[in-house]
Amino acid sequence: MQRRLVVAHLVELRRTHVEPFDKYSMQTLAQLQESQKRGELMEMLLPIDAGLPDWPKVDLDEIQQAKFKHGQQFPVANDGSYNGKVRVYGPKGGLLGLAEISSNGHLQPSRVFNL
Repeated sequence: MQRRLVVAHLVELRRTHVEPFDKYSMQTLAQLQESQKRGELMEMLLPIDAGLPDWPKVDLDEIQQAKFKHGQQFPVANDGSYNGKVRVYGPKGGLLGLAEISSNGHLQPSRVFNL
């Protein structure tokens, strides 16, 4: 009778970072639960635009901000070198939402945030 030796290897897969969040430290479930117990869970959240570092940034003035918040399309200063998806900020630096710049230089809101 032949005997076989069975060797079991325990393999553990651990995610250490996720693009584009590699500059932020990952948190374990236990760490999140502890933060919740201390009432500090909200401080663990990343800024809403943390996942969009490669999207070009567009800064608006007061008048443009009002138009953006109402979902209106309007021309923006663009040298024509870019069209596509952008993240949009108001005059005080707060994230207003997401938009697209058309080939003719018009900004069309696609997601307006009420933060």
